[in-house]
This record gives sequence, C-alpha cells and structure tokens, in this order.
Amino acid sequence: MRKVLFFAIAGLLAVAGCTREVPEMMNGIRTELTAGREAGPATRSALNEDGENLWSVGDKILVGWAGGKMSSFSSKETEPTETARFTGLLYTNNSGDETLYGIYPAEEGNAVNEDGSYALKYHAEQNAVAGSYDPEAFLAVAQASDKNLAFYNVLGLLKFQVAAENVRKITLKPGATAAEPEEEDDPVDPDLTEYTDAPIHIISDGTAGDGDVDDEGDDIEEPEDPEEPADPGFIPGGILTVEGQTPEIIDYTEELSAVVLKGPNGKNFATETDYYLAVPPCVLENGVTFELLYSDGSKGIVSLEGSKEVERSKIHDVGVLNGAEPEPEPEPEGPDTNGVECVEMAPGFFIATCNVGAESPEEAGNYYAWADLEPKTDYADWDNYAYWDSEFNGEYNYYGITKYTVDDGYYSARWYDEDGEFIGDGYDSYADTNYEDDPARAEMGGDWRTLTLIELTFLSNEDYFDWEWTDTVFDEETGEVITLGGYTVTSHVEGCEGNSIFLPAASYVGSAGLGNSDLGYYGDYWCSNGYPGYTGYPYYFYFSDSGIYYYYCHPYYGLSVRGICGQIPVLSSDEFSNFQSAGYYQGDGGYDFVFLGSEWPEEGLDKSSAKPECFWLGVDIPNEFMNQELDLTQNLEGSDWSFYIGWDGSGGRFWTDDFRSGTLKLTLDEEAGTVEFEAKGETIFGKEFDFSYSGDISQSSNYIWNTSGWL
Repeated sequence: MRKVLFFAIAGLLAVAGCTREVPEMMNGIRTELTAGREAGPATRSALNEDGENLWSVGDKILVGWAGGKMSSFSSKETEPTETARFTGLLYTNNSGDETLYGIYPAEEGNAVNEDGSYALKYHAEQNAVAGSYDPEAFLAVAQASDKNLAFYNVLGLLKFQVAAENVRKITLKPGATAAEPEEEDDPVDPDLTEYTDAPIHIISDGTAGDGDVDDEGDDIEEPEDPEEPADPGFIPGGILTVEGQTPEIIDYTEELSAVVLKGPNGKNFATETDYYLAVPPCVLENGVTFELLYSDGSKGIVSLEGSKEVERSKIHDVGVLNGAEPEPEPEPEGPDTNGVECVEMAPGFFIATCNVGAESPEEAGNYYAWADLEPKTDYADWDNYAYWDSEFNGEYNYYGITKYTVDDGYYSARWYDEDGEFIGDGYDSYADTNYEDDPARAEMGGDWRTLTLIELTFLSNEDYFDWEWTDTVFDEETGEVITLGGYTVTSHVEGCEGNSIFLPAASYVGSAGLGNSDLGYYGDYWCSNGYPGYTGYPYYFYFSDSGIYYYYCHPYYGLSVRGICGQIPVLSSDEFSNFQSAGYYQGDGGYDFVFLGSEWPEEGLDKSSAKPECFWLGVDIPNEFMNQELDLTQNLEGSDWSFYIGWDGSGGRFWTDDFRSGTLKLTLDEEAGTVEFEAKGETIFGKEFDFSYSGDISQSSNYIWNTSGWL
C-alpha cells in the first residue's frame, strides 16, 4: 500500500497590493480599482503550472463600504496576471468609515457587516479543477483606504493526487476511520445447540446453567464498558464571519461533518494530476478520513490519524490518495536539529548559533580535547587526555595514545595493545564511530556533530560566505574582556542570503590554563578529522583579525567546538566533454590517464594562471578497477587513485573519500588505441561533475606533456 503523507509540504498562498495611478474615485460612478496579492508564491483565483496563483480572465469581485450594498467589479485583463484592474459601479458611502472593502468571489450573500467584519458563504461542495481549485470556493478579502485592494486568503488548501483512474468524488470527513475488524475463520452460529465442554452461564438472571454458578454472581465477570469513540471534530461551515485585514474566522453557522470535491466537469479525476480542496482554518485533533467514490459505486477509504491542522493561506500536501490504509508517516525531511537554535547557512546545511556549552553567540562555551567529552577547565595536557596511557611511556607525548591512532610508518606511537591487537579506531574522523566521542552530538543530540575540515573549507569560501572581524571590548582598567570579538560569517548562498553566525575569539586551554593573552584575539576550533597518516595530530582551525587558517596539533588541547547539522549542498558544477586528446601510461600498480582540452568548463576552475590549451584532467586508477563501472559512493576503500583537475602540472585533486555519490567508467582497448571514459556524480565539496571522453588514445613512455600534445 502506498503511503499517504498529510500536510508534509506547506506553500504560502498569496495576495499583495500594488500601486497604480487611476482617476480620483467618485461615489455613484463607474470606478477603476486594482487588486493585488498577499506576498508569496500564489494568490487566489487559479494556480498556473508553476504553482503561482493568478487573477483569471473574467474574474469578478465585490466592492463596497461597511454595511452598504456591494457592487460587482469585473476584471479588465485579457490574460492571467498577478495584479488586475477591475471596473464597476461604486455606491455611495453612508457608513462614516472610509475603508473600502473587497470580497472574492462576487457571489450573492457575501457582504460586509456594519462593524467591518465579513459574512462569507463557504462551499461545502466544490468542483475539481485540474492543477487548481474551484475558483468560486476559495474566499479572499481586502481592505484599503485608497483604490488599491490587497486581497488576503481566508481559507487553506489541501493538495493531493489520486492513484486510480475511476475516482468520481472525494469526501473529506473529520476523524480517522478505524479499520474494519477481520472476520474470524469459524464464526459462531448463535443458534448452535451442539454440546460443548465449556460451561454455559446465563448472565441475565444467574439462575440456570451448566457448570458452577454463584447465586451472588461473584464468579461472573462484568463486561467492560466500551471506550467512548474519539470525537471526530468538525469543519467550520455555512456563513463564516471573518474580521481583520489578515482575515480570521470568528464565527460560523454550521459544524460540517463532510466537505465534498466532485470530479472535474462531472467526470473522473485524472491520475498524476494535482487537485485542491479549499478548507477553512481548523484543527482536527483526531485525524481525518478521505472517502473515495469510484465510478462503479464502490468506495475506498484513506484514514490519517493524529492531529491535523489546516492553516490560512497555506497549501498542505496530502500526497496520493489510493483508497488503502495509510502506512506510517516517513521520517521528517532534513536533519534532526533537536530544537537547538541554529542558522541555515546553505540549503540543508545548518550551523548552531552558539559554541557547545555557550548560551549566547558571544560566549566562549566549553573547551574540549579532541574526541573527549569532558570539558577542560583548569588546564589541558597529556595527563588529563582521555586516550593517553601514562604506563605505556613515561614521557608526556603521543606515544601513549590509546585510541584514534594509525600505523602511519612515521612515528612509533602505541598502535597495538598487549595482545597485539591494533587499537586505532576511526582516526580519519571520530564520526566513524557513530559520533560516540563527538562533544557536539553528546551535548546537543539530534544530528549535530563537529564540523569537518571540508566543511570549514566550504564555510571559508568567499564565493559563498563573507567573514567580518569584530574587535574584542576590554575593560580599560582591569584588561578583562567585556565582550568577545570574533568573526561574523554571512551567507550569500542562494536561498540563505543574509543568514549569519558569530564565531567568538575564545582562545584555548593548554597546560598553563586558558590562554588569556590570546583571549579575544584568536579563535581555536576543532575539526573532527585527524591529519592523514600521523597519529596524534587532528586538524583544527584558528583565526584572528589577519585571516582564517587551519593546521594540526596534539589532541589534548582544549579548543572550542561548533556544531553543524546536515551536509553541504551541490552549489556548482563542472561539465566537460570537449577533450581534444588523451594519453595513458601503465605503471606497476595501475594506469595513469590524462585527457587534454582546448576549452574550459563554464564554471568551477580558476583560469587566471593557465592557458586554455593546458587544461587537463588526470585519472590514476589501479589495475583491479580497470574496465568496469565503479560506484564512487563506496569510495573504493583501500585503493590509491584520484582525479587531477588543473593546468600546467598543478591543480585540484579529488581523492577517493571526496565523493558523495557517482559512477566512473574507464574502458581501454589497447589494441585499437581507443578509450571510453565517463565520470559523473557529486563531491562532498558541494560540486557536481560530469566528465566524458570517447575516442583515440596514445601510450606515452613518460608522463609529460605540453601545450601541443604528448612528448
């Protein structure tokens, strides 16, 4: 059965005013007005294919004064538009209120009361429109002191599709419908008189029966009282009393037990087509039921449990109605922020407002050793580092580290325990151990974690973020910090423009305690990554008013931690298939391929120091991965291969663990001298790539080339 998702997506419906110069309005004469829309992606008369809600050709609105007769005004537009001109006869204002009122639709019975509230007729039966809603059923109102009416929506919309082609009518009912009980395999016939071994009790008077019966009825269990069914609730209906420029329903004349949407033009609903049902704002605490009537007279039920809210001027996406029992609701989209205050710096990429342990952005928060959950307060050194064993080596150094070590071949750190078992564990990042040693995850919960070096690189990319330094404020007499300075990081990523975080210059805790001489001048923050190949050297980044840097240091230092949630989105792309030549060299362990191009990709590469004909892309690939399709999502663990993208013998490099997803195909026909190459996917740097070449290839005895070809 397909899952039905209720109210998973909300989109604003809209109606906003605009300005248009028209002749001075006079009572009792034909008048031209403008009708605009509430701010947002949609308005009130009909949805177009992009989801925008426009005034339709031939639309009519009611215009008038409080308590007076409303006049019908007709649109002058010849095509759908966001802002429309309307003309009609405006009656004399006898109310003493200079506010001009508008109502959509122009239906008899819709009016403005003497107190300025609206009386609006709600349609409990509506006619479906493919890709839109019944224009006569969706109510909007406006108030203005001039000739520009800004219409605001009164109702919300339920958006859905149908799974079957023969759905004729859909009825929305408050309350979730319980599933029908299954029939027993062998139902008991009430008239059955055949003997059974079970005693028979006559409950009605307790005077006869086979078996022991207590006259007082002590042995007879009283039947439990059945639970009262949950109140299904209701939908406000009839005549709605609405008040305010941003309209709110304050009264209604009916409590509706159903709202009906009939098939378009009396026919069946089409599949894979959006339909909308206009519903007054309400909270249905005990769920809802969609009853589907099919053209053969049969019915299907979609029952959605849990509290459901219809909000004014919003689209609530119900999903696909298939007349089957709904499956459990899916996990919410996006990362779990666990209620932590945060800022979305790029779509799907969130950063906590404060350092871990801080209550405001300007506070330093806690200081942690790398992958250690206990904050450092007085001092930080090897002897109070969680993963250092003093008995292994008397000296205070990295030789005694008992976790996150790697057999790097450079330093004789403690790689193995007394049983000869390797003790290293997820050195590349403590995220590899399910964040069990991540102070951000431990303190903030949800999907929070310490940022990686790659995420720092992304955050410091001036193409996407601006960093602005603020000086620390010191007490002139004592020299103590009044307000920590640091960097304000502001996003200019599309969709998150202007969002910002503050990173205080909180210094660090070392063997002598807090680095007070640096407090307010430097910020030191951990990355979750270890330095590749070197035990005891995780990455951190530090900054001052002179810039942002990253390096590595011993893990016992107490540095700040800032939590991030989500992942870097894809923000740029490289597509390049216009390679002019290709060559390869076969070594002992694999192949080196180079593809040379005469034109640059449109985006993504620095062209300042190279000629276009020097652009090249290299692929180093081990023998065992040749002539097959590789899943880059698996990172080809244990392999030693890479992409090179650059010029003049230098350039950017994609390593095996830089790929978020993708595939690589590289098929070489040495006898024919041809090669097929294609690589596409996404990297964790937020780049989408698509490289391809098909054609001749030459073998070179050395890995050198110039602008004219292979040497």
